[in-house]
Amino acid sequence: MKNRRIFWRATVTFALIVLVVGLNALPAKADDKDQDILRALSRAIAKVAADARPAVVSVYTTRTVKIMTPSFPDFDQSPFQFRFRFRSPFEDFFRQPNRDRNQPQQREFRRRGLGSGFIIDAEKGYIVTNTHVIEGADDIKVRLANKRVHAGKLVGADKKTDLAVIQIDAQNLQELELGDSDRLQVGEFVLAIGSPFGLRETVSTGIVSAKGRSNLGIEDYEDFLQTDAAINVGNSGGPLVNIDGKVVGVNTAIISKLGGSVGVGFAIPINMAKTIINQLIHSGKVTRGWLGVQIQDLTPEVAEKLGVEQSTGALVTKTLEDTPAAAAGMKAGDIIVGYRGDEVPNVTKLRSKVAATAPGTTVEIVVLRDGKKNTLTARVGKLSDSVVAAALGGTTAKALGLTVQALTPELSERLGVNVKSGVAVTAVDGGSPAAGKGIKPGDVIIEVQRRHVGSVAEFEAALKKADLKKGVLVLVANRRGNRFVVLKAKSD
Repeated sequence: MKNRRIFWRATVTFALIVLVVGLNALPAKADDKDQDILRALSRAIAKVAADARPAVVSVYTTRTVKIMTPSFPDFDQSPFQFRFRFRSPFEDFFRQPNRDRNQPQQREFRRRGLGSGFIIDAEKGYIVTNTHVIEGADDIKVRLANKRVHAGKLVGADKKTDLAVIQIDAQNLQELELGDSDRLQVGEFVLAIGSPFGLRETVSTGIVSAKGRSNLGIEDYEDFLQTDAAINVGNSGGPLVNIDGKVVGVNTAIISKLGGSVGVGFAIPINMAKTIINQLIHSGKVTRGWLGVQIQDLTPEVAEKLGVEQSTGALVTKTLEDTPAAAAGMKAGDIIVGYRGDEVPNVTKLRSKVAATAPGTTVEIVVLRDGKKNTLTARVGKLSDSVVAAALGGTTAKALGLTVQALTPELSERLGVNVKSGVAVTAVDGGSPAAGKGIKPGDVIIEVQRRHVGSVAEFEAALKKADLKKGVLVLVANRRGNRFVVLKAKSD
């Protein structure tokens, strides 16, 4: 009996120990500290949304669209020359006086558009949106969060960045504060607010997925923030705000095969937008700075051939005559690594910085030349549409897969290249090193290994001196501009 009591006591004790250990191993309760943190975060996001939404507006537009409609035949002019007139039952319905029914007719339609925007000046009623939201609009209406609707007046628009400013005459408006997009870090929480598909004051949350997205073919000047916060049709022009409730971007575009958000949206950084917005408000247009150089990103491959260790910066491929860059002594082959005290990591950043510089401003530019840093001083010019930075006998370079011939003035004019001497590419073999680097018939090679080639003979001599298996640095020109490429012969 005693032994039995000892057995049961030991069994109960063991069970209690197992129960305690098991309870300690269970997940934390729903009201522990971790959940408190989540609740606090949720309340913070809700507060940001509540504070920002009154300053976000819906932008409605109407525009006149003209299309050509097919004609209805005049049955009196039948090719069969019937002796009687066949009368269509629909003829009276479509008949219009004083018109030739055998000709296509132009008809006008009123097309409605929808976008978003946000108020940046409550006193003056200034609202930021996208150019594509209001472009071509005959009428602009702005609906506020309190359901009031006001007529909108276009202050100014810039197609190159897709930014526009409109104005309304209204009282008791609420504005949003502009933040600092340069301080954003990938992974930070952001909110996209707008009117997707006409659903006003919609808030979606996400993070900053990437910064400095460019070469997307969306705008002329691209330096986008990428976010996975849902952006859809109707969100264009709305704000992307950070956890402090400050605007860090202007929602502009998405990448999607289906037309809806797939988690890849783009916003114009607010620091890039600030200069544009200010110019649009004060003058209704944007004036951009200009240096007069053609540039490309410096790749590790090209950097190696130039004898430099770094692979960041903007490589000058051509300095145009009678330009600020030429006056400053800039040359093809220079690598721009600094502009007005800031580092230049790539072409996108340099273009944005130069464009944002007021014409007439004197700036210092740091370039790498022959491995040494030099500081040049340039007086920034004004960019205009007319100065936007802008192939007989031959020989075949079999190892590179291209054929060239002498460049004549007539050929240069026909190819549309502003090059006085060089060799014109007349053929490129499919799958060759030249084809792989994007060289096409009509391109002009003007340098090999940093030495000018003015004839086919000079081109051949330059290739003989080079080690094609290690790669040869070539400067190529076409009607779009100049660029450096490294061509390597295929290994046997």
